[in-house]
Formats: sequence, C-alpha cells, structure tokens
Amino acid sequence: MGSGVRPFGASAAGGDVITRDPMGGVDGTPTVANPYHYADNDPLNKIDPMGTRPCDADFGNRDNANDLRYDAVERPDPVPGANSLREALKNEDRCLLFYDGRDNGMAGAVVGNLSAQHVMIELAATGTRLSNFTEFMGRAATIQAGSSDFAVIAYLGYSTPDGADAAWHNHGDPARDRLANLVKALKAKGKHVTLLAHSWAAQVAIDYDSQGAQNADDLIMVGAFDVDSLAAWDFASDREWEGRNEDDGVPGDWVEGARRFSTTGSAGHDYFTGEALTNIQRIGRGQFRDVTCAGGGDHCRWGF
Repeated sequence: MGSGVRPFGASAAGGDVITRDPMGGVDGTPTVANPYHYADNDPLNKIDPMGTRPCDADFGNRDNANDLRYDAVERPDPVPGANSLREALKNEDRCLLFYDGRDNGMAGAVVGNLSAQHVMIELAATGTRLSNFTEFMGRAATIQAGSSDFAVIAYLGYSTPDGADAAWHNHGDPARDRLANLVKALKAKGKHVTLLAHSWAAQVAIDYDSQGAQNADDLIMVGAFDVDSLAAWDFASDREWEGRNEDDGVPGDWVEGARRFSTTGSAGHDYFTGEALTNIQRIGRGQFRDVTCAGGGDHCRWGF
C-alpha cells in the first residue's frame, strides 16, 4: 500500500497537511498561527503553486508545467526571473495563479485579493518575459494601489514578440482559451472584469475577442499598436476605452468608436502616470462617471 501522502505544491498531505509551509500565515486567515497551512488547509478549493499565498482554485491552474521553487532554488542554472518572482511573491497581497519556466516563460500573478468585486487583467505586451515579470507585476501593483475592492492580475499567458518583431500574429487556441477560461471563471463569481491592453497587447485583445469570447466587461487600450477599427469586435457596445498621448511614437491612431479618456500628465508611450493612470484605475473599479475625457467635456461618460 502507498503512504497515503499526496504532494500539493510546496507541501504534502495525508488526512491533513504535514509539510511545514515555507512562510508564515497571512493575517486574517484561520491558519495564521499554524505552520502547516498549504492553501489555508483547503487544497480542494485553493491552489498555491509556490507554497506561499493561496489563490482560489477556480481561477488558477493545478497542473503547472513545472515548479517555481524548483526553478528558483534547486536548478543548477535557475530560470531567469524565477528567483526574483519567488521573492516578490512573499508580499502578503500577492499569489501565483500559474507558472511555466520553459522557453521565455509564462506566469500569472494576482496583486490584491481575488475576493474583490473588480478585477483587472493586465495583458503582457512586447518584450515581457519571465526574466522581467517582476517589473510587469510592479506595474500591476501601481495600478492596484492598495485598494481593498480591486485586484490586478499581471498576465503573461502567451509568448510576446521582441520589439523588432511586433507584427500581429495569432496566438493559437491554447493561449486564447487560457485567457478566456480565466475571464469566464471570474465572471462566474460575479466579478466586474476589465482587460488592460498596452501597446501590442491590444492585438492580443483583438485575437481573444474575435473568437467570440465576449465575456469581459470593459477593455482599456493605451498606446494601441496597429489597431484600425473596432467595427468587427464583439465587446459590448460602448465598453471600449482608449488613451493616447500626442507624442506617442508607436504607430497607431485613435481607435474608431472607443471612449477616449484624458492622459494629461503622461508622455510618449508611458501611460502609467498622471490622468492616464487615474482613469485606468477608475475604469477598473467601475467608477465610470469619474473618468476625465480627452479634450474635456463628458463625451466619454455618456450612458453612465
């Protein structure tokens, strides 16, 4: 007969979890004083790929292609970015949804708490890799800004091009389905879900939406690269938002039909300062009537 012990990420379980979690409990959880608390002692309903902070299993992936702890600690040649990601996830408001250290790597990490009503999925753009994923997650933290009712998912669930190869390409069914399934799971929990697409990531949103997923509530595009029209898109009418700086050197123009919001205070291809950042946060939190419109007036708030 077997031992009856089953592996669960960083821990192993029989009737109870018997391997000590590598970190202390999270304040406010029932297991804060218990060192044996993989996924709050609830491995059927929660996941914890790194053995640090649990995420709701409905949103995550139990079957990761490989293990972050192995890549960060045990490999003789650690995957670039694995160590920094492991350290960054020790923050009490972050958890790991999925991880894959192969090739350039993929990862999904939550900043905030998925019990929040409003969830934004920040889509990775050109040049985002596992090696610089913590910088990408840092931007998610800037957007989330400690709000108790707002979570931001830093989402690298597909391969991104290098800067010199940013032409549109189809990401294929697995990558598209991975995103669609995450949005579907969030919507099933009654969340307000926003997709945030910066630069080339707008094409990811087009590819995703063109397959009829249509289950996100709002789409925000900033500095959208090579996007001509929303005419064929399936997003709900009037729920596409766009910000663009006049001095943005990346090819593109205002997207026809989108709600145009102000980006005063930001410059070039950076949209994560000033009114651009504030408006991204307002849309993500469902505060549509507070959005400031490009050029003044209230044209971007009509209908709310």
